[in-house]
Amino acid sequence: MHLRQLIDRPIASASPMAQGAAPRHSTLEDAGHRAREASDLGLGRAQFRRAARWVLANLVLLLAIAVAAAALLDAPTWKSLDTALHSSGIAAAATATIIAMSLNVARWLVLWRTELGRGPIAVQALFYVSGYAMSATPGRAGELIRLWFNRRHFGVSYLRSLPVFVLDRVADTTSVVVCGVVGFAIINQSFEVLLPFGIFSTIALCVLGFPRPWLALIRGLRVRLSGRFRMGAGLLRVAALTLARTARLYRRPAFMPALLLAIASRVVQCIGLSLVLASAEQDVSLALALTAYSAGSLAGAASFLPAGLGAAELAIIATLAAYGLPAAPVVASVIVFRVGGFWLATLIGLAALSTALALVRLRKDTSISPCLPLREINVAS
Repeated sequence: MHLRQLIDRPIASASPMAQGAAPRHSTLEDAGHRAREASDLGLGRAQFRRAARWVLANLVLLLAIAVAAAALLDAPTWKSLDTALHSSGIAAAATATIIAMSLNVARWLVLWRTELGRGPIAVQALFYVSGYAMSATPGRAGELIRLWFNRRHFGVSYLRSLPVFVLDRVADTTSVVVCGVVGFAIINQSFEVLLPFGIFSTIALCVLGFPRPWLALIRGLRVRLSGRFRMGAGLLRVAALTLARTARLYRRPAFMPALLLAIASRVVQCIGLSLVLASAEQDVSLALALTAYSAGSLAGAASFLPAGLGAAELAIIATLAAYGLPAAPVVASVIVFRVGGFWLATLIGLAALSTALALVRLRKDTSISPCLPLREINVAS
């Protein structure tokens, strides 16, 4: 069945009077128009202010937890921390973070310009970096503010920009898993796990490019919810449209460059972690740094804690300690790495956020900028 028919085929109502009624919205264009109208009623200024206050409150809370944790450090850990801070540890972490952020911006631009056409690179990079200010939200959901900025400044509806965000997350998560498995295989000389992992990963990613079974499943759920929970049926329709457009973007020659940039970003951050450990007089291979960093990233994401605080650090420390590294320098190095990594990125994101807000305020209307010739998307292609 055609993708357009899977998404837009009318759902029979349970009421006999509605059997002959024509569907109110049977085309992707109507759905896009309604999505643009809904986006105007979505995140307003008051909601954004509440979200900003929530993020700032989380930052204050995280700082208080960090101060309390620092009070519990013992003398050897303080000595290792002092060594790492006075050596090149914090500089290595900061440099790795800036390079990784640049690679992430490049990944976003590759996906964005492939899906929505050319536009001002500097403005789009500013909007992406501003999302780092919201990384303290659970699951990094606050990074969706990048889409809000594009809606307010360029007039791009959420329905059109959400596939870029989804595929960016897919590339980022895949890079973490790939780095972790490769590092684990190198450390333990278990290269036989790479072949089944590669086959499984290829199949899993290929599923993303062929959404017909998932669209049929979503349609079945819409049929069940159409007469009872109309809002849920509407959300499922948006999910179907997003899935179809994400699959379309995935099939274009943009995902592999984005994935390679994501892997390069993770490798750079792992090099920074190994350099921080070296500043604390701990010789750690890149493979072990890949394994520890990936374990921390996955644990922090699974915990849904703000910034993965506690879960990410404990996972990194536990992984390094499992391979025989002493506790004191490892704890000190992880603290330095997180300060020069996540917290530096958050501060840069806050600076970019204030600049992006000022830029958006200068634009009074939400019409599409003439310097951003967006292409219309046809899911059926």
